[in-house]
Amino acid sequence: MDALSILRQQYKECNEWLEATMAGVKPEQAHWEPAGSANPLGATYAHAIMTQDYVANSAIKGGAPLATTTW
Repeated sequence: MDALSILRQQYKECNEWLEATMAGVKPEQAHWEPAGSANPLGATYAHAIMTQDYVANSAIKGGAPLATTTW
């Protein structure tokens, strides 16, 4: 298996895990702000997606993240 195939598989598995984790989460739960220094679940989810966008499109492809262009 080449490096690109491995990376694609890792992204696929991470996304499946992330979506399974978020399954059934209602908007009010995603935006609820816990006490202390913890982040809302929705903010953490957005961070994970934005990180994937940055890594795939900037670090690997050498382009701009979708979040700053067409997204």
